[in-house]
Amino acid sequence: MEAEAKQQQAGGPQLPSKVQRWILAKKPKGAIGPHNFQLMEADPPQIDHGKVLVRPEYFSVDPYLRGWVVHEMSEGEVMVSGLVGRILDSRHDSFKSGQLVFCYGEWQTVVLADPSNRKSQVMALPEQGVKPSAYLGALGMPGATAYFGLKYAAPFKKGDICLVSSSAGAVGSMVSQLCKLWGAKRVIGSAQPQNKCEVAEKKFANDHCIDSGKVDAYEKMQEELKRLSPEGYDLFWVRQASTARERADTCIGLTTQELVQARLTGRSLCFSALVSISSFSLRTTLVVQSTGHSSTMRESSVRP
Repeated sequence: MEAEAKQQQAGGPQLPSKVQRWILAKKPKGAIGPHNFQLMEADPPQIDHGKVLVRPEYFSVDPYLRGWVVHEMSEGEVMVSGLVGRILDSRHDSFKSGQLVFCYGEWQTVVLADPSNRKSQVMALPEQGVKPSAYLGALGMPGATAYFGLKYAAPFKKGDICLVSSSAGAVGSMVSQLCKLWGAKRVIGSAQPQNKCEVAEKKFANDHCIDSGKVDAYEKMQEELKRLSPEGYDLFWVRQASTARERADTCIGLTTQELVQARLTGRSLCFSALVSISSFSLRTTLVVQSTGHSSTMRESSVRP
């Protein structure tokens, strides 16, 4: 309380005497639950020149965080992810108090961020009459990944037949909806379990969603893909680590490299483009995989 009184007298923002933070209490083995985390108190961060203090309103809880806590974090460390919040105090010329921003920071009630540090990724957000949480979804990384991937990595064309892996996920759901909005002839998705497929069909513009947990064997997947689109597919959106890539390749018995080359020569085949997106950097790349190796191709090489 004494610290808060001093801040008021000094004309600065009123900060709490303590902040609450979520720490990783125990690394997960199996399903993650409340027992893996602990809510604790700590002294508030102290601002200095070139920094900003942010009061988070929303934290992004993403699937990649599981790998992060298992391989990169130590027990007792504060959880970190993308967040949207408002600046409480600014000592940086480009930001002011009350401004809505995105940044990467700790899961705590007041966050210290450094706009000059690329890892913090502090970005001012426009006030456009949308919920601030939208900047962690449709107007954030998932939406940007889908939009720029379809615009530049494997440019979508009106009338395309699209196959979208993980079509009920954060990025896959955006890809499906953009394809449909821009005039796709058909959008076929894959997800698991069945309830995710139902959501993909009802809310995320999938004409049909394959329960990839049930259609597990290559032969069954091949049959299902051909049944749903006998004329083939124009665009295949897949996560880099997804086994759906290998399953899809069996549809016509060609390697991914042969699929891309076939598209360039104008041959009508089952798939013509493979997109792999890195959620960490937002960079979109075409991954050509054959005999266990991968390489990056130019955007102009994806579609003639």
